[in-house]
Amino acid sequence: MEKGGTPKSVLGMYYYVTEMSSPVPFKLRVFFENAVLSPSNTQRASKYDLAKAEKKYQAEAGSYQTITDAPASKVHPVAAKKQLEQDAPGKGGSKIFCEVTKDVLYQSGDPRPPEIIKLLDWEDNEDHYTMVMERPMPCVDLKTFVKLHGERLDEVTAKKIMWQVIEAANSCIKRGVFHRDIKLENLLVNPDNMEVKLIDFGCSAQMQRYGYKVFSGTKLYCPPEVTVKGRYHAKPTTVWSLGILLFLMACGYYPTEYDLHLISKRSWTRPGLSQECCQIIASCLQSDPKRRINLEKMLLHDWFKQVVE
Repeated sequence: MEKGGTPKSVLGMYYYVTEMSSPVPFKLRVFFENAVLSPSNTQRASKYDLAKAEKKYQAEAGSYQTITDAPASKVHPVAAKKQLEQDAPGKGGSKIFCEVTKDVLYQSGDPRPPEIIKLLDWEDNEDHYTMVMERPMPCVDLKTFVKLHGERLDEVTAKKIMWQVIEAANSCIKRGVFHRDIKLENLLVNPDNMEVKLIDFGCSAQMQRYGYKVFSGTKLYCPPEVTVKGRYHAKPTTVWSLGILLFLMACGYYPTEYDLHLISKRSWTRPGLSQECCQIIASCLQSDPKRRINLEKMLLHDWFKQVVE
């Protein structure tokens, strides 16, 4: 999810507004709350305060609106809050999406994956869900982070980030959730300690044995089997998106048709990149999903043998 401008503070919290289309048939309003707050501080009383602040700043900024056919990942900063509205016809999907999101984001019996944004609390309303989530501070999205580092990252930095992103992707899959939109804009990086958080589950879905027919996510990260076969599966698609992500971080641009042609022949190299880095990129970006590296084995690749703590 792209962010623009400087976030405004309300009640010591920082918010953005996101307008995006989605197949989810309900309204979802998401609050990103300062990470220093604990779940005990975000119970009913705090949510009533949030509602009061929302009404006040809506009147002042006129920022609250429902967008039904807006382009995905269109973001505008506002004074009121970070709010994700998703509308579509039909019934029943809201419960599924809420359960999918809570399975990954909310800390229940199992320890919450540190690489995934934390859900502090939620409220089930008649026509929408309100979800109170942490907002790590300081942080920038990975797209901004890469830009600040000259449009590409050195391998040591890229390796630290990729390790955490792969861990986040595996955590989602293990919990039966397919994120479907892992990209630069949906990863937050703390520049002080290099901690990474996966955010924005607006395109997520429950794992399906027989795959998916309708693509949901960002086209630039879409694997070729979507158009070639009309069906795609969670793990190979996630591996493809991770390959695009690493290519962007290491090379500074999206792979061209010529790059993908060389990758398919296992003959792609890039000046300044190690052989191991080129190999893991190529293993992710094979056009045949059956030839891609297994998601569970990515962290066993030679490129990760010397992960810098």
